[in-house]
Amino acid sequence: MFNVEDYIPHRGRTRLIDEILEIDENNCRAQARVLPTWPLADEGNVHIIIIVELVAQIVAFSVGWNRKNMVKPGGSGVIVGIKDATFFAAGIPVGNTVTLTAKKLIDRDNYGTFTGIASDQGRILGNIELQVYRL
Repeated sequence: MFNVEDYIPHRGRTRLIDEILEIDENNCRAQARVLPTWPLADEGNVHIIIIVELVAQIVAFSVGWNRKNMVKPGGSGVIVGIKDATFFAAGIPVGNTVTLTAKKLIDRDNYGTFTGIASDQGRILGNIELQVYRL
């Protein structure tokens, strides 16, 4: 069991990830329960664009975990680009649990790219490829 806040800077209602299910040097899988207090929540649903932030948080966790456990250099990171994003739903119902996976594609110096998938009850909500720069 991991304390998510040991690895990412998000706190309060901006921390969306609840639990890390698996992690290794290149992959991470997590879950997040959709809450009515989340950003973009409205009338029982959260806008689908929230999966960009969900994937960004699991990537942040992965980078932080690797930095601490694999002795990788680098500091905090920022998203520098959304290379690709495909959404398959308009929103996510409050109360549902989203499962997230992230896979490292490129890791060069302080630059990396990651692909992420968000799913809900076995249905894919979206795929995202993020470009990240570590400060």
